[in-house]
Amino acid sequence: MSEYREYLHESVRNATRLSPDLAPLWAFTARFTDDLELWEELHLRLPERDVRRSLVEARMKILRRKFGA
Repeated sequence: MSEYREYLHESVRNATRLSPDLAPLWAFTARFTDDLELWEELHLRLPERDVRRSLVEARMKILRRKFGA
């Protein structure tokens, strides 16, 4: 069962990354907060003046420190 759960997680994760709409990516990232790759994807795709960028940058800094990246 856990293998199937992991398969579903990765499928949804990849679909959110490929979606042209940022809402699914934002929602998924907010749920799985330790996924640095998703935070970096959000950072790349959010417009420069989007107020959420500061939150994304702060979370990326924390995760990089936490994981030594």
